Amino acid sequence: MNKKIYLLLIWIITLACIIGGFSYHTKVFAKDMNFHLELNNDESSDNYDDLKLNLEKFATLKLDAKVMSVNTCRGDNFALTCRYNKDYLKPSISYENNCLKIEQKSFKNKIGNNKCHLELVIPDNTQLEEIDIEVDVGAVEITNIDTKELDISTNVGAVEISNTKANELELSSDVGAIEVSDVDFEKADLSSNVGAIEVTLLNPISEYAIEVSSDVGAISVNEKGFKRHYSQRADTGKSLKAKTNVGAIEIN
Repeated sequence: MNKKIYLLLIWIITLACIIGGFSYHTKVFAKDMNFHLELNNDESSDNYDDLKLNLEKFATLKLDAKVMSVNTCRGDNFALTCRYNKDYLKPSISYENNCLKIEQKSFKNKIGNNKCHLELVIPDNTQLEEIDIEVDVGAVEITNIDTKELDISTNVGAVEISNTKANELELSSDVGAIEVSDVDFEKADLSSNVGAIEVTLLNPISEYAIEVSSDVGAISVNEKGFKRHYSQRADTGKSLKAKTNVGAIEIN
């Protein structure tokens, strides 16, 4: 067999395997991701359980979940509400050294209609020391929170932060968009493997040292377009870093 024809056949077979594997995993993800921040879709076909707790006062939050969408809101007291449609999705709650720990300990890696949504209530005029959230599959939405450190990572799921104060902000997503709007931060580090990054700054853009890059995707800073990379200096101490492998970056 001609060497060129042989190499071409090998290339075609390899490409077919890649496409086949990608299609299979895409279907798996699609099934496992059949949930939303709002769980009112098709609720009639599922039985949901509710977990409602008044929480002790805490300074640090550590959340580790396999399948869970998360959002925060303000209220009178520390509280938590969780809705889930499988027993193994029910999170465990514990306290240690002024830290609230939320974990999905008994999650079973099953393909199916897994839905879990957690809402955390933080009292007004409360500043936390740290929020650390890790979610394998699920969107995270943080609103109206005051914390010294905010660290969020998702494997598959969008991250949205708004009207929040965090001295240090670190957000990452393997597959999912990142959106930051009206957040008072000193240092921000944003990264996404596949997904756009959009930032609406609270202060004038000239106050931030900026370093952004995108391997595949357009970059827009203050409505001006750039290719692959943009940087600027500032002497205020405020800094923003944003990087995506595949996805656009917009800073305004």
